[in-house]
Amino acid sequence: DRRVMSRKSLLSAECTMPFSTVPEEQSELACLVDGMDNMKFYCPRNTTNAKDLAEAWRPKLHAIGCQIEGVVECVYIMDADQKKDSNTMCQVIATSLDHADRVLAKRGVKMPSAVTLHSDNCPRDMKNQIVAQFGAYLAAFVFPGGSTHTQQEVGHSHMPLDRRFGVITSALSRSDVLQDPDDFCNRILEQVRPQVNMELIVERLPAVFDWKQYSDALNITMKGHAPTRESDAKHVWKFVRRSACTQVPVEDTGCIAHPRDIIFLTKDFMRSDELAQTPVLFATHDRLEICKKQSVSPLQMAPRTRLSDEVVKEYRKTIEILKKPPWNLTRAASYLSTWVSENRKAAIIDEKKKDILVLKPLGHCRVFFNGPSERTFAPKPTVEVDWKEFAPRTLSQIRVLGPGVRPKAVAARPPARPLARKPKAKAMGLRQP
Repeated sequence: DRRVMSRKSLLSAECTMPFSTVPEEQSELACLVDGMDNMKFYCPRNTTNAKDLAEAWRPKLHAIGCQIEGVVECVYIMDADQKKDSNTMCQVIATSLDHADRVLAKRGVKMPSAVTLHSDNCPRDMKNQIVAQFGAYLAAFVFPGGSTHTQQEVGHSHMPLDRRFGVITSALSRSDVLQDPDDFCNRILEQVRPQVNMELIVERLPAVFDWKQYSDALNITMKGHAPTRESDAKHVWKFVRRSACTQVPVEDTGCIAHPRDIIFLTKDFMRSDELAQTPVLFATHDRLEICKKQSVSPLQMAPRTRLSDEVVKEYRKTIEILKKPPWNLTRAASYLSTWVSENRKAAIIDEKKKDILVLKPLGHCRVFFNGPSERTFAPKPTVEVDWKEFAPRTLSQIRVLGPGVRPKAVAARPPARPLARKPKAKAMGLRQP
């Protein structure tokens, strides 16, 4: 499975570069999504181990990475009360696709025709029906080649994104006191070097859309997608249009067939060469059109985790400690005070059964709702290649001789004169006689 994923990553890096030779129908985008250990994101961080701050409560920020091979690597910092669930993962992927579309626009390259979403085996984050409906929508309106969800086996879920997390952790440990999420973002941008041909993007994610409510129009319920036994787990989900399943028999459900219907295919592993079950109809075209019309109206924000009265009391104690000398961490105290007050305000609005408002702007996920920008491939180069710039190293002379011709013998060099050697001491600390 690692080899298969490595090939997908190489294909994504190749087809997203200008003058790529990969056919458009074979191009595919590889997107890796995972969350970091929130123990590294105490806010404030890197404070001295004094007694006052050792016993004080500090919130743990959430950090999620999304790496689109060959295009961008994104790191999103979120508040501690933001739920780390499927709504957050869908928001991260949709926002990263916007960044990837912007970078590809600079290169003059089209968005690839297919996408692969690679993650671990956590059902709470990615392996659930909300993300499955998200992938079906991508296959219906964004990627004509379909969307594939892949996971590796339990115990073998380490991916290249985890290696980047180690680099970020090292950069944070070498920094001074980090008082608020903006300090975390700035430190990562300053100390972490982007990968080759990839743009590093670090930003705060103030809120996420309620993707579950958005996908309720599909009226889909999945069963058996997250089994308790690993032997029954399916590590590959693929969503394609019915028009691409002409050679594969689809289970008859009695619905009128449409070329834009989404068919669900699954395999046991990425390395498997056969399907795990008969392809089934996942979503009909009319249901997907109803779901798409909802994108015109503003979506509601996903609710956050409420802070209890006891937790709020402890955080307010921390705020008072940070304001006093010798700490004088005024920005950290200001962030905690604003964050606690916003959480309490959102809880009051939720109790009145009103929509939770977002105080900060949020991206509109343009690629997900409207599709990628229409662009053409960059034209092929017509100028001569500058070989001195392409290969600056001087060439070694290779002679091609005719048949029966031997190279001239080189005169032998005279032997070098031996160097006079100094006599060695017989023992340490003793003089020569």
